Amino acid sequence: MNILNLTQHAATEDQLNAGVLDLQGDLKAALVAAITFPPVYTHEDLISRAKRVVGIVRDSQVDCQHVMIGGMPSFMPVLQNVLQSAGYRVGYACTDRVSVDVPDGNGGVRKTSVFKHVGMYWAV
Repeated sequence: MNILNLTQHAATEDQLNAGVLDLQGDLKAALVAAITFPPVYTHEDLISRAKRVVGIVRDSQVDCQHVMIGGMPSFMPVLQNVLQSAGYRVGYACTDRVSVDVPDGNGGVRKTSVFKHVGMYWAV
């Protein structure tokens, strides 16, 4: 199953192996522009941007009915509803956060989190 990545981040290797596909070139740029908001926005802005995302998905001509979204919390419910109304199945990435200690070379340790893709939650 193909899953179109509608986040501003490139899919991880685990996500690519699970069938997630990234947009490329102008379509990726258009997506990032559509999902990047100014500090102040309205509900109408959210709806308008979500409709732009649907147009980008259709323009991609990728053979899929499944999409992965994620990002600004106030945008996700609107985007999910608009995508579902357009006939797409909406998923969210499930990740396991793995803590990794990395020596900093000066006797200290830098702690980082690695996000491991473990599956998808499919919205109803």
